[in-house]
Amino acid sequence: MIHEMTCTIDCASGTPNNKEFKVTEGMMLQKVPESMSPPIEYCDLLVKINEVTVKTKKEMQETIFKLAKSNKAHYLTLTIRRIISVTRLKNSKAPSNAAVFKPFSQFFHSHSLILL
Repeated sequence: MIHEMTCTIDCASGTPNNKEFKVTEGMMLQKVPESMSPPIEYCDLLVKINEVTVKTKKEMQETIFKLAKSNKAHYLTLTIRRIISVTRLKNSKAPSNAAVFKPFSQFFHSHSLILL
């Protein structure tokens, strides 16, 4: 189950530093400023900053840089998605829009391996 939540953080002028945020190419947070955790956690998926959708690391950095550059206190509102539970399903009960992957070890047990 995925939970979407919004966190509003009161920031002093000149903060936060956009270099204190680290994300994967898929926008999963790997590092946030210590002043922001909790409620932001490792592997949260960053969706929006101040109600504006961010899809790339560059968009995130530019948005945070512009906010910090304003030289006045401001609010930073982050919308994130967090995995809060995982349920194992049998392949026959998976929804039609789900992808089913076999564990890597099962792949080699059921297929021939040819090396050239």
